[in-house]
Amino acid sequence: MGTLRQGGMFILQYYDEVEKKLTLLTNKAHMTYDISLAKGMCEKFRGDALRVFISGLKRSLTDVLFSAHPPDLPTALALAQEVEANHERYAFATSYARGVEEKGRSDQRQQGRQNQQSQGTNQSNQNHQGKNVQLRRRCSTSNVLTSTTLKTKIFKHHLR
Repeated sequence: MGTLRQGGMFILQYYDEVEKKLTLLTNKAHMTYDISLAKGMCEKFRGDALRVFISGLKRSLTDVLFSAHPPDLPTALALAQEVEANHERYAFATSYARGVEEKGRSDQRQQGRQNQQSQGTNQSNQNHQGKNVQLRRRCSTSNVLTSTTLKTKIFKHHLR
């Protein structure tokens, strides 16, 4: 029983493996020895199973469970599941907080880019508006000259 490890198993699966080994040992003790001796051996087996269960868990759970001193296997199982759930909640909360921070930074960068593009577009629009004004001035000057030239030609033609 001393070689059992949680490894990639869920806590409940690992607990079931330890419980199966304990059941085999206790049944063998009851079948082999008299009741008083078997009872003492079963108590020792339960203590050993508790120690094996805790020491075979993942490291983060092992430290917490040894310091909690659970009295039996079912209590150790409940505590291990609670600690694991707390670790998962913490990991999720940390991951979520990082995601929110990164989204905020991304939004700020995007807003900065949009502001730069907007400023660039405004500058470009101002440049185009300035060129349009210059073109209109040229065109209107050209139209005036053309109109004047045309009127002069018409006037001269009438004088003849």
